[in-house]
Amino acid sequence: MENQPFIRSALRFGLLTGGVIVVWDLILYITGLHTNQALGYLSLILLVGGMFLANRDYLTINRGNMSFGTGFKIGFVVASIAGALSSVFVAVYMSINPHLIEESLEVARLEMEKNPQMTPEVIDQAMEMTAKFMTPPAIAGIGFLSLVFLGAILALVVAAIMKKDSGNAGVEEIGG
Repeated sequence: MENQPFIRSALRFGLLTGGVIVVWDLILYITGLHTNQALGYLSLILLVGGMFLANRDYLTINRGNMSFGTGFKIGFVVASIAGALSSVFVAVYMSINPHLIEESLEVARLEMEKNPQMTPEVIDQAMEMTAKFMTPPAIAGIGFLSLVFLGAILALVVAAIMKKDSGNAGVEEIGG
């Protein structure tokens, strides 16, 4: 039976993963590469790495035993903590540097203009709607929810890979 609470591993690696993602985001902002989507996706790879490390830590503490459910909970908590830290950082950074919002809006307009099916009127309407959601609190909220949603999916995959039941399949401590 799993007798070690999962929260220790999840908190530790959630904070670590969130910190690493914040540093990565800061590097992207300082170097001006924050609009490069491919580099932005590295945050998801860092998140998966944090989930793997947290699950591995739990397995080590718990003598190699972890159910799928516990693995998922660990990954979900890691994603939630990392998402919260990252979102708060982005909101604060964009509040300090409001020109980044204008820059992001310009990148969005340029992307829309590449689509031959979008008329200038449609682009203007889309930009008007987009601008309403480009405030630091909205960006933080949307970023947090997105990372938690993607984190839940990634946590399912990581838990499926990392689970190890040693004869106690389906037995799990409530709240642990």
